[in-house]
Amino acid sequence: MRVVCHLLTLACSFSAGAQDTFKLAPPMLKYASIFFDRSVNIQLAFAQPGTAIHYTLNNREPALSDKVYRHPFLIKEGFTTLKARVFGKGFLPSETIATTFIQSGLPIAQLTASTPNARFPGKGHLSLYDNEGGIADLHNINWTGYQGDSVVIDIELEKQSKITGVLGNFLQDHGSWIYLPEQIRLYYYSEAAKAFKELAAVTIPSDKVNSGSSCVYQLLRPPTTLKTKKLRLIIQPLKKLPAIHPGAGQPAWLFIDEIKVY
Repeated sequence: MRVVCHLLTLACSFSAGAQDTFKLAPPMLKYASIFFDRSVNIQLAFAQPGTAIHYTLNNREPALSDKVYRHPFLIKEGFTTLKARVFGKGFLPSETIATTFIQSGLPIAQLTASTPNARFPGKGHLSLYDNEGGIADLHNINWTGYQGDSVVIDIELEKQSKITGVLGNFLQDHGSWIYLPEQIRLYYYSEAAKAFKELAAVTIPSDKVNSGSSCVYQLLRPPTTLKTKKLRLIIQPLKKLPAIHPGAGQPAWLFIDEIKVY
């Protein structure tokens, strides 16, 4: 069971001629994994009497007019972003917590990938399609870590299918030198040519340094829909940390924990 826990704290702010105002801490969020087949069970909690957790499922910031959390509920739609915030009379609302839940795509018969760095082996190839993960912690067992060379991931679907998109979930933790990939290229296997052909590509900017740790998914959508059974991803880790990073010039880490095909 995934647990995102925030201690009940009150932050004090001051203003001339006014009473001190205290800010509520964020709510506690519990879930097993951000990836799911049919549904994922969501639990929220906050112990302060006289407060309420308001949440949204449409990526909008929660307000007092939004739903109040009263009991656990299920999320069944893919790419649903849950946002939650605590409100209480006489207090400033808490910061917003946000998590996107991702539904499984087409069934994968087999997946192979480049060997990860020995320091961060994850669970091997299984980490990339076991429907577990989305935990923003570099020490979580679901992350496979790479540095330097391109990562090649070959995917074989259970049957030939129409492809509308391929998703990769990555960890972003700049303080730990973990960046999003520099580039992702998607290929499909052409039976006619008996070779892989490029289908889509994306280059990701890296000129900023972000604080904290977060999970970030990248979804590549082909310009045309085609049918195939085999796909290949070539993912290039960031070769050099940007000049504004304390480790400027050094290679960044790349952490992956799930691949989905739609």
